[in-house]
Amino acid sequence: MNSCLLKNANLYHQGIFQKNDILIENGYIQKIDTNIQADVPVIDLQGKLVSHNFIDIHTHLREPGYEHKETIRTGSLSALYGGYGTIVAMANTLPCMDDMETVEDFQQRVVDNACVNVYTYSAITEELKGKNLWIWHV
Repeated sequence: MNSCLLKNANLYHQGIFQKNDILIENGYIQKIDTNIQADVPVIDLQGKLVSHNFIDIHTHLREPGYEHKETIRTGSLSALYGGYGTIVAMANTLPCMDDMETVEDFQQRVVDNACVNVYTYSAITEELKGKNLWIWHV
């Protein structure tokens, strides 16, 4: 569905919540206004809230190392269906996100498997033990 008209959406627009229509053409929002008329399929939202996607800055994707619990694919799909467009994974994986090689491997897994924007924290100490600082060598 590349083009449609969302009718009767509750939308935070111009500093207040208001009922608006949203015209989407070729996958992009073209117009937000009251009572838009267009020759595209119409979806009546009946006052449901329309919002930008959310960001979760504390997720546990468990990959690499604990894929039996969660993967980048399953975790990002859950985020997508929950309205999240960006998530940030914690560093407690196996191996821990405490070196450039592991972070780069994670980034490639994200490219291959993620359904939303996925970032990761890196550990500030080796293996998250709080003793030896991890020094970035760029």
